[in-house]
Amino acid sequence: MKQSTFFNYEWLIKKYILPYIGEKKLSKLTSDDIRMYKEDLEKLELSHGTTSNVFILLKTLFEEAENQQIISSNPCRSIQLSRKKVRKGCQLL
Repeated sequence: MKQSTFFNYEWLIKKYILPYIGEKKLSKLTSDDIRMYKEDLEKLELSHGTTSNVFILLKTLFEEAENQQIISSNPCRSIQLSRKKVRKGCQLL
């Protein structure tokens, strides 16, 4: 992994994931919690790429927690991001 990618991931975690999770135990977070977080994240009107990267990081963090048996199941597993919105009037020629 490039150093710039690492720093970007670290920034996304600090900016968007840690403030949400805070002091909550990972084992207490449910799919409903993650669904609400996803909706809140989408309301921030970030670029689709940023929203996608944040959610992929969150999902990866929970996958690793599941692999290490910190949690019994990944609450992100059944959650899908909304598809990228295409702006009206924008076309590639």
